[in-house]
Amino acid sequence: MFAHLIMKKMRKFFTIILFLSTVFFQYSCCSCRKGSPVIGNLESTKWKLIELNEKQTNTHIIVCFNPESKVINGNCNDCILFAGYHLYEKEEGNIEFLNPGWKGEENCTEIQTLAEILKEINTVKIDSKHLLLIDRDGSIKAIFSE
Repeated sequence: MFAHLIMKKMRKFFTIILFLSTVFFQYSCCSCRKGSPVIGNLESTKWKLIELNEKQTNTHIIVCFNPESKVINGNCNDCILFAGYHLYEKEEGNIEFLNPGWKGEENCTEIQTLAEILKEINTVKIDSKHLLLIDRDGSIKAIFSE
């Protein structure tokens, strides 16, 4: 009788362990349950544009990547830049910008250019204290500093 009770409790214990391990592995392996990949300090830094299309910039364009809404926002004087984005766990092709656009004065040529460039960007790299936006051909199209 005593052995029967021990076997019953062990069976219940192993059933619970099996159930919990199944739930754990199911949720830990599902890529849709994982958070967005982290690329350095991309989403925790304000980035100042210093070079656009291989030319130094004198404007004060600042962009921020919002990790909750997955939106990039930028501004310069009376102009704003916006786009959605997705991050991927790859070294190249690690970002996709969605519907980049801008609003503001017609003379905000660098914001307009940056919005157009975002359509071509598929890789971001953080090198020291710089953010590099790289297109599909491997060309650096924009450089930002912290």
